[in-house]
Amino acid sequence: MQGLRLLLLLACASGVLTSLPLPSYVKPCAKSDAKFSECAKKHAQDVLSHPALVRGDAKYKVPPLNPLKITKLVAEENGMTITLTDLNIYGLLGATVNNIR
Repeated sequence: MQGLRLLLLLACASGVLTSLPLPSYVKPCAKSDAKFSECAKKHAQDVLSHPALVRGDAKYKVPPLNPLKITKLVAEENGMTITLTDLNIYGLLGATVNNIR
């Protein structure tokens, strides 16, 4: 789940930082929508099923999803730190989105 959050954050940040229009496979949801979480969940699910993510999207600097390669991931909580290096994460493409908060 941490990898998915990282991927979504990177996808959002790359679009904002480069001021590119959203790719056709990313559909925005209005924050004012009473069903915002439901909309976001559906659209996140659609993005994870899109073929463009198999190969990545160089225009938006989104890496390929299968596998998602992460050089280093550091997680800290309650005074403990875990560092993972050279990760290859498989199975994100077509993953099920259970909740958006």
